[in-house]
Amino acid sequence: MSQNPDPAATGTSDDVARFVDQSTGRATGTPEIESLSDLDRSAATLLRQRWTEIPSAERVRLTQAMVEDAEANVERNYARAFLVALDDDEPQTRRAAIDGLWEYEGLDLLDRLLQGIETEHEPEVRATQAVALGRYAMLSELGALDEPHTARLKDVLLQVADDDEESLDVRRRAIESLGYFSEDDEIDSLIEEAYDSGIHESRVSAIHAMGRQGTTRWLDTCLENLADSEPEIRFEAVTAIGVIGEPRTVSAIIDRIADPDAEVRLAAIGALGAIGGPMAVNTLRRLISEDDPAVVEAAEDALEEAQLVSSPLRPLIQG
Repeated sequence: MSQNPDPAATGTSDDVARFVDQSTGRATGTPEIESLSDLDRSAATLLRQRWTEIPSAERVRLTQAMVEDAEANVERNYARAFLVALDDDEPQTRRAAIDGLWEYEGLDLLDRLLQGIETEHEPEVRATQAVALGRYAMLSELGALDEPHTARLKDVLLQVADDDEESLDVRRRAIESLGYFSEDDEIDSLIEEAYDSGIHESRVSAIHAMGRQGTTRWLDTCLENLADSEPEIRFEAVTAIGVIGEPRTVSAIIDRIADPDAEVRLAAIGALGAIGGPMAVNTLRRLISEDDPAVVEAAEDALEEAQLVSSPLRPLIQG
């Protein structure tokens, strides 16, 4: 996981120089990926200057290795290294860098993503950029993004989602990110169009966006899809209903605990935790005695959330 660069960064220019020399065979020893964690500004500048000295295939490998290492060691911070890798010539490296920056919320990244999705040639990279922009759409809805950036973000995502010449995967990811914006007729129309398209992938993304809006406007549509023949549709529907959080849907969610698909069953358990209420709590307590370890773990987590949701002290806890 990559967070904003720490002002107390400890990675130095010497660390970067040694890493690059070892990666290119100019120095003996095995390059250690953690050398690129917590870079200070001068070290990040040197890495940018020397980045292309590292062979292309090795840059792909080491960027992916940073992502994996950050997930395994949460104290590591590769943000500045990922920001360097964003400009790599290799699409796989650019995609990995974006993935690595999934917790980074700096406006510098937002500006680069907005520019990148308009100039990037590789659809797979643009799709990854569209997903990453969803984080900033969420921040906007939370009031944590200024109006100029919000306006540009929404405009770019709308253009991408409504571009008939754009690849399906990029368009659907843009629609998912737009789902964070509520009370917008143009976005609602795009979601409806995707849902009515008859294209499976588009319907999946439309329901995903419905859940992100979190309003009862889409509730009946989501409920209708709980019995869809496709597990992916049922998964998105049950997840969306959990986000919407309408108490009257608990019985319908409980029915999905017996779903033939394991991911749908676990999503239903999570949805009960999100909605809460006596019926949800009692069901989750029963599930804790099941034999399936995955069900038990999910039920325990959901029960903790459900009890918090149901607590009369919750408004005080939330402040």
